[in-house]
Amino acid sequence: MVEQDNKECIVRLKERYAEIFKPELGTVKGVTAKLHLKDNIRPVFQKARPVPYALRPTVEKELKKMKDQGIIQPVEVSNWATPITLTLTMFIPLRVSYIDLLMIFNALYLFYSLTN
Repeated sequence: MVEQDNKECIVRLKERYAEIFKPELGTVKGVTAKLHLKDNIRPVFQKARPVPYALRPTVEKELKKMKDQGIIQPVEVSNWATPITLTLTMFIPLRVSYIDLLMIFNALYLFYSLTN
């Protein structure tokens, strides 16, 4: 009985907040975030890892998809860079891990500010 009530509650929540539970990628609009770097941090630029020749078309397709979705954008020059990481599994043909978040978190103060 309790399990059924929970399922119904979840269904109602998904219906009520359908905008949040859409399967596609969402974005935050009208808010600007400012990241505060620690004073002693220097930019880190890591070289790209080689992509196996057989995977290049698939990787290029995935990167184009990410660009079209607004997840990534091309830049001409940057002092910061981390290589992408490729993961192949039996269930997901290819997953591109975007960046090394540990490097970024170590460079940031543990506070943030959001402004409208």
